[in-house]
Parts: sequence; C-alpha cells; structure tokens
Amino acid sequence: MSHSITKAVPLFIVCLLVQGCVGVGVRRMTTKTFQNPTISGIVSIDGLGRGNPSGTNAFVYTSTWLESHWGKPTSVRRTGEGDRGEIWTYKFEHRWVGAGALIVIVPVPILLPVGRDRVIFELRDGEVISGKRKKMEYDAGFAGYLITPVGCEWTAFWGRM
Repeated sequence: MSHSITKAVPLFIVCLLVQGCVGVGVRRMTTKTFQNPTISGIVSIDGLGRGNPSGTNAFVYTSTWLESHWGKPTSVRRTGEGDRGEIWTYKFEHRWVGAGALIVIVPVPILLPVGRDRVIFELRDGEVISGKRKKMEYDAGFAGYLITPVGCEWTAFWGRM
C-alpha cells in the first residue's frame, strides 16, 4: 500500500465516525376560532375553515346538516342560554406528545397519548354560529453534516408539519 493511502485511511475512518444529524421537534396544541365558519362535508380536523368576512354565511349550517354530514358529536352541552345554545364537540384520534425518538443505536420513542384533535361548534337556535379547531401541530428542525475526504456538506431545516 502506498504511503499516501495509509495516511488517508485514518482520516476516512474519522470522517465516517463524526458525521451526523441533530434534530429538535416540539408538539403543541393550537386553537383557531372561526365566526360564521365554512364547514366541509368531509369529517376531518381541517373540515372547519374561515367563514365569510362580512359576517354572513352564503349557506346556513344547521344542526340537521351537521348531524347528517358529520354524524353524532362526541359530546353535546347546553351553553346556559336556555334551550337556544349548544356546544357540539367532535373528537378525533389521540395525538402523541413527547420526544419523537432518542436515537442511540436504534430509535427509542418517548411518546404518550395525551391529547386529541377536536372541532367544537357553537349552535344557537339550531344554527352554527362559530367553530373552534383545536389541533396538535408539530414544529421541527434539524441540522446535519456529512464529512468526506473530498469535503464537508451542511444542511438545516426548520418548519411546521
């Protein structure tokens, strides 16, 4: 083996051992409230959206419409305004909160099922007047590098998922 190759082998081994990636993620519950909302006919956490800014719906969503398109809610409670007001809550699957994975040699998840996405409708006189979406969002970022005998490459990312 030539002298220059024997010098390069330890450098190559060190480069393979020190490359890596570090990431951080944060899960948090966000709440958005919509007056006179737009409601999708498809049941989902994103089925509730911004309504008409003028304060009127082109379409009036009633309790009958909501039940026929979204089904029976997980819970219904009175608002204390006599028989006029109700709060309908639709809950979705559990959301997992914690460290996504601690990677030593193999990934080890450290998560607990502690929250649920939900959509909450406020009805008055049988008509939807507002909607609230409580949704788990995930902000994540990572930085990584790769060192090779021909150079070094860096990358970074931060965003909402």
